[in-house]
Amino acid sequence: MNSRHETGQALMLHDLFPGVPATRLLAGDLQPAEMQLPIAAKLAHHLGLGFTPPAVDRPPNLCLANEEEVQTIYRSSLTATEIFYYVLDCIEFPESTSDRVPYPSTATRFWARAKRGRHRFKPGDSGC
Repeated sequence: MNSRHETGQALMLHDLFPGVPATRLLAGDLQPAEMQLPIAAKLAHHLGLGFTPPAVDRPPNLCLANEEEVQTIYRSSLTATEIFYYVLDCIEFPESTSDRVPYPSTATRFWARAKRGRHRFKPGDSGC
């Protein structure tokens, strides 16, 4: 995992949200639409899970395996919104330097942080 977007098992915030001022990054003042999906997908790949991009120009999916109501242990992929929530939690409760989003050690750890990040995002905000 050695690319310019990854440093020490972490994604860099300025790569995930290019062009967003550092003050907004560190304050968690972000929108899901600002996130670079190919970079976010690396997190899903790190966990051995698929990545489901936003439902733009995709036919409906009749499979319910990745619906929010399905227990996370049965899920086979991450959505961009779930990764966004994980990032928000990492900004609010950093485990390393604040300009990095660490790769979670397990999928269980990812889901716990994504759930906590979901509560940080204010209801009615655009994008989710």
